[in-house]
Amino acid sequence: MEALPSLDVSDDALTSEMRFALEISKESLGLTLPDFEKDPGALTRWTDATLKQWLRDKQDASAVASDALNRAASQNSRQRIMAGGLAGLVFEQTARDLLQVPPPTDLPLDLEVIAVFREIMQKNASVCLQKAKLAYQACAENAQGLKGMKHWSPFCAARAKGLPEAHDPLSEK
Repeated sequence: MEALPSLDVSDDALTSEMRFALEISKESLGLTLPDFEKDPGALTRWTDATLKQWLRDKQDASAVASDALNRAASQNSRQRIMAGGLAGLVFEQTARDLLQVPPPTDLPLDLEVIAVFREIMQKNASVCLQKAKLAYQACAENAQGLKGMKHWSPFCAARAKGLPEAHDPLSEK
């Protein structure tokens, strides 16, 4: 959320739906992967006990944030711009997290099973990257038309350009 450009109005000028969407988006963005490098044992504990629930929670949080942002975006031009930028961040982070999800360690996984697991994560990340790109593009285009929010346009355009390439390995077979 700190990455977003400043607003031209105070938070009080936002509708209650937009303030709710901001809070839901913060929760979604806060649902990140553990730092496996600092605690090597965390990887095994996390994949063995938490991975499946984390994937469900991450998907649900992204969907709830997206719905709340869509409702808030329909209320006025400023919120449409904000919602595009914030939805871009939510889907970008979800995609990047999905690309980093380690395979479960509680099963004896051979290379073929690990490859399928990674393909599934890439497929899901690809969908999120497409949504992030569309959200950032909408933000960039909409921001050009509102004087106090024009500085959001280069921010959103740069974020869209900085996204990893959407790659769907399952469609290549």
